[in-house]
Formats: sequence, C-alpha cells, structure tokens
Amino acid sequence: MAPQLDEALRQSVIALPAVVALPQSRSSQAKHLDAQAHVGSAAVSARRVAAQLGEGFAAIAASRYLLVLAAYLLLSTATSSLLYFLRAAVLAGAAADAGGRMVFIASLNSASAVVIALLQV
Repeated sequence: MAPQLDEALRQSVIALPAVVALPQSRSSQAKHLDAQAHVGSAAVSARRVAAQLGEGFAAIAASRYLLVLAAYLLLSTATSSLLYFLRAAVLAGAAADAGGRMVFIASLNSASAVVIALLQV
C-alpha cells in the first residue's frame, strides 16, 4: 500500500503548476531594494490619492447640487458634535451617581423622541 501512496504523491507533485516555487534565500541587498520599491510605490499611491481628492473637491465646487449636499453634511456633523458635547456637559452636572445619570438620560431620550415624532407630523 505504501508504494501506491508514494506513486500518487509523486504524480501530484509533478502535476503542480510551475508557479509554485519554494522560497529561496535572498541577499540583504535584494531585500533592501524591495523595501525601497515599496516606499516608492507608497509615494506614488499617496500622490494618486491626493490627485483623486483634488478631483473630488473640484467636482463638488463645480456642481451646485454637490455643494449644497456637502454644506448640509458639514452642518449636520458640526451640529451633532456640538449637541453631543453639550449633552455630556449637562449630564455631568445633572446627577452625581450612575443611577441618577441613567434616569436623566432616559428622560432626555424620551423627550427627544417625542419632539422628533411631533416634528415629523
């Protein structure tokens, strides 16, 4: 049974594509050149990203729709951040213990849900 297994193994190794190769030992100079090539490709990639970013800003500036959309997103993000920090400041002064903070947050969330539901009607 072992000779049949050896033959099957030998044939499967022969059938491997030529792309599969065992790693070879490389000199430190070759490794250094690869590292330099990687740094160079990263710089090219960074320039490509910067160019695409510039194209994106140019497209936003050229389109009134995209400009309004970008302004809305900026305003929404700024407002959300401001409200988050204001809520944290109010919460810090509202209750000293964890239970009191939890009750305050629950009532604040309930009130905001009611206001949001009323504004949608």
